[in-house]
Amino acid sequence: MSVSFERVPGFPLGLAQTKGHSMAPLYCSILEAGQALGVKRSTVYRLINDGRLKTAKLGSQTLVQVASVHALATSIVAAA
Repeated sequence: MSVSFERVPGFPLGLAQTKGHSMAPLYCSILEAGQALGVKRSTVYRLINDGRLKTAKLGSQTLVQVASVHALATSIVAAA
């Protein structure tokens, strides 16, 4: 079974164009991670605290590693 994140409007897990080159984003916002996983913001924070999603700080903003969102979604689908 395959998981597709590109169908969520505004979610940057697809390819982005940067100066004529395709580049997949490495991080997304808390809100975008929640939209991709179909969960609320508070659940994303709980997943971060549980160590199931990896993050980085950019100033005061917390960003979620896109690869960890993909890994979590894949593990959820595999467990179903």
